[in-house]
Parts: sequence; structure tokens; C-alpha cells
Amino acid sequence: MNKKVVVFDFMDTLVPDPFHQAVSKLAGNMKQFIALKNPEIYLQFEHGAISEETYLNGWFKDKAAEKKAGFTAQMFKDEILKTPPMFSHAEEVVKKLFREHDLYIASNYSSWIHHHLDALNIDYLFKEIFVSYQMGVRKPDNRFFEILEEKINRPAIDIVFVDDREENVQGANKAGMISVLARGDWVQKLLTLL
Repeated sequence: MNKKVVVFDFMDTLVPDPFHQAVSKLAGNMKQFIALKNPEIYLQFEHGAISEETYLNGWFKDKAAEKKAGFTAQMFKDEILKTPPMFSHAEEVVKKLFREHDLYIASNYSSWIHHHLDALNIDYLFKEIFVSYQMGVRKPDNRFFEILEEKINRPAIDIVFVDDREENVQGANKAGMISVLARGDWVQKLLTLL
């Protein structure tokens, strides 16, 4: 019987997403943040459809929002690039599984993920890292999971997918993967599946 491989989401599964802190620090709350930003620009950046420069230049929904904000798009980027430490339970399980299983990361994220991985010095734990900005598709799109299966070169049933978002877990299930919702005591559930 083949050992299962484990695919982890990155933000809010392995590492707290600095986005939440950035929103609180710069905009005060999510409602004010949403009122300021261009609603579609990040998805374009996360799909790899636009450059970082285009993203930063188009961050605000309009000039009035930019003037009202009290912060710049560069300041937002600087906050996002403040890499938090891994969740201790996630770090423990990744380092434990690394000895016996092939591990991967599959994330909806921009090129900034590499900054965080470098800051954490954890690249060596993962056989490969799949990121939406390189793939041109985001979870939970079925194509994302098809690409994972193709690149990992294992049948879906041999892949255990761990993510903090319900819709992504459902997407993995639909693709035939075994999935774990990264909430509560998810580490114990993951270990019982391996």
C-alpha cells in the first residue's frame, strides 16, 4: 500500500495570515477596508494575471478612497510581508510527517508566498509548492485539484488535503482526495488518516 502524501494550505492552516493584522492596523476593520480597495485587483494578482506593480498601482478603488485611506498600498504590502511564526501545532505535525511522507503546499496566494517561506526557512520540508499565481487558477476550482494530481503524479485517493476553508475542502473531496478541515483538533484527524 502506498503511503499517502499530504498537501497543506499555507495561510491560516500552517501560518496565521498577516492580512488580518494589516486590515486591523491600517483600516481599523474589514468594512472600512472593503470600502477602500479595488474589489477585483487582488484576485488578478493571485491568479498571476498582473504584476506586483500593477497590483499596487490599482490597489485603491479610486482616487477618493486613496486620499481618504491614511495609508498607501506600499504600507499594506509592508504589513502583509511581516511573516508570523507557524502555528506551533502545525509546525510540530509537519516536522513529524516530513520523515515519512511527501509533503506539499497548495495555496491561493501571490508571489509574496516566497517571502514568507524564506522567512520561515521551511521550504526543505515540502517536496513542491503549488501557488495560484503560478497555476493561473485558485482553489476550489476543480482545475486546481486536477493540476495537483497531475504534478504530484499520484491518484487522488492517495492525497490528503488540509485546508482551513470549507469550500476548498469540498473541492478536494469532489476531486476524489481525502480532506481535513484545519479547524479544532485537525492534527489528530490528519494523523488517523495516515
